[in-house]
Amino acid sequence: VTCAMAPAPGSVSGFFHLDVPPETRVRDVRRLLRTVLPADAKVLAPLPGRGVVALADEDGLPCRVTLSEFKAPISYGMVMTKAQTYELQDLLKAAVTRPDFQHRLDQFEQQASRESAQYRAGLAGLLMAEVYPDIQQHFGLEEGLVGQEAMFGALAHHGDLRITAVAHELETLMRNTKRVTYYKWVLEQMLGKQEEPEHLQGPSYADSFAAGYIVTTPSGHWR
Repeated sequence: VTCAMAPAPGSVSGFFHLDVPPETRVRDVRRLLRTVLPADAKVLAPLPGRGVVALADEDGLPCRVTLSEFKAPISYGMVMTKAQTYELQDLLKAAVTRPDFQHRLDQFEQQASRESAQYRAGLAGLLMAEVYPDIQQHFGLEEGLVGQEAMFGALAHHGDLRITAVAHELETLMRNTKRVTYYKWVLEQMLGKQEEPEHLQGPSYADSFAAGYIVTTPSGHWR
């Protein structure tokens, strides 16, 4: 769902996704968004031979629509649905288990230990160059850091036991030992088993689920 006008202050994107049944009609979306979609707002979509038109309430809902007005800020939790975050992790797993990706990790380990900043920097560069761009394009996200922040902001918002368990599996596959330890602790916390180890305490491990994947900030710092 794209917003024709500038999104409300505090928005992280100009579009969001809705998880609705295939038989959904425009009136159903109006009902769903009734507190943030003005009654006179138009739901627009391109139709063959007609161009972009305003859909009637009884029309079926296309895969992509544009709203003439939308009053709510768009959060990371709206940019991607929970089902999409599950799909996101599936795509990440498919990428990092490829033989060529694992071969690159072998090369990194020949140069530095898994615990080193050098290894994490190499891993981050590999993800940003060869993994994230295709996934961002798949979900229609912006390129670069903005799209990465959207992906991991959505994971943080929708974070549950499944997302955490897969995050632990992904970090294991990427040989990111510090994050493996961290997600092991998070899982134990979610299951009510254990307090945080002292060596994991501090700001570098107090961030959201987004910190489980190495991305760079605009200042160039690793997190």
